Amino acid sequence: MVNKFHVIGGGSAVLHSEWLDGNQLTTTVFYMVGPELRADHYCDLQNQPRYVAKPSADGSVVEFVLRDITNLDAHPRHFHSTTWHFVDGKHLTQNWEIAEGKQPPKFVRMEFTRK
Repeated sequence: MVNKFHVIGGGSAVLHSEWLDGNQLTTTVFYMVGPELRADHYCDLQNQPRYVAKPSADGSVVEFVLRDITNLDAHPRHFHSTTWHFVDGKHLTQNWEIAEGKQPPKFVRMEFTRK
């Protein structure tokens, strides 16, 4: 999987996309609202979770919690939260919590190396 990041909106947001075998899977837009970091995720699960970052003492870790979500009725399986760890200038890990109704959550961990 490949991650791509682009600054957009005259520097007001960062566009993140994930690609697998040349196909785009997801897009996330990161932006500030006052002091709050938000992320709107356009998901391959066909819903659109919107997250807000929780304050963290560790500047290399960003934990996003669900603020709201669209299309959940039609597509109940969703990424409920995500934590990003910028390990160093070349390494990023993403941990995603997958929720669906009353089932126990599942977790996906992805590790990326900058090329």
